[in-house]
Amino acid sequence: MLPLEKQIETIGRLIERENVKKIGKRAAEAGIDMDAEYLSGLTIIYLTGAVLVSLLLSVIFMKQLITIVIGTVIVSVLLIGVLYQYLELKIDERKREVDAVLPDFLQLAAANVRAGMQIERALWYAAKPEFGLLSKEIEVTSKRIFGGETINEALDKLAERFNSRYLDRTVELIKEGIESGGEIAGILEKTAMDLRNQQLIHKEVSASMVMYSIFIGFSAAVGAPFLYVVSSKLISLFEKLWVTKPVASIAISQYSQINPTTPAITSAEFNLFAVTIVVLTSIIATMIISTIQTGKKTNFIRYILPFLLVSLGVFYIGRYIIDSLFGGISL
Repeated sequence: MLPLEKQIETIGRLIERENVKKIGKRAAEAGIDMDAEYLSGLTIIYLTGAVLVSLLLSVIFMKQLITIVIGTVIVSVLLIGVLYQYLELKIDERKREVDAVLPDFLQLAAANVRAGMQIERALWYAAKPEFGLLSKEIEVTSKRIFGGETINEALDKLAERFNSRYLDRTVELIKEGIESGGEIAGILEKTAMDLRNQQLIHKEVSASMVMYSIFIGFSAAVGAPFLYVVSSKLISLFEKLWVTKPVASIAISQYSQINPTTPAITSAEFNLFAVTIVVLTSIIATMIISTIQTGKKTNFIRYILPFLLVSLGVFYIGRYIIDSLFGGISL
């Protein structure tokens, strides 16, 4: 019988080869050092388990077939979304950590080249502990070069470890500089300066958009829930009005073209609608804010929990306060 790891790799081969490579690349960008086929097998097992767990929970808590199907789909999407968002957050965290120190690293590597070192040694000696994750990856890259790999192959593998446009462009410039026999030190210094300028521009743009983020956040987390609370209270008041004053409505309709009718929806139905819209509004708002602040809407998972807590808290606390203030109104 095959070992467990081999069995999982066999399961992973059920996926097309191109998709296996994509899974391996995304895992490498997240810092997961595992075989691509093994990861593909784990992915199939996780997806299958997510569907089975979702189906089990739906069967336990729901009775009708349609609700079981809908519940299975929703829970499956949530479980798969959690894994996907975790990987995206890890990839983005590694990217931001590398981008933050890359200009200083290139500046130090350029100084080493000007001191007479070869590019591979210059990168090796520039990998100082204060550069954190980038230093560890550069050390691995240097070991590959000293172990017999070409510098181009080693640098390509380094770039594949991060989803960073800055690092990709830097690697391409270094490779072109080596092939063309250009001045590597000047290339590294110029690249470091350009990267630092781009980062400063990005920070300035983010700072200029702070007011928009505050406005969107306040509207989604405070303004919209409070308006729904007021609307809910008005609907409940009209419900009581039509229950307690049916005769007056008939009398009014005899002398006027206006024929008032009871509200089309109940306050309970409106509350369910309001909670759903508040949640959807919070998700959309966090996506917009995430795009403004980080450039990627997938990072909304960082903001969604506090947004939901605030928006739903405003809704329920506001409803309690308004019920306390106007609950004694007699109709």
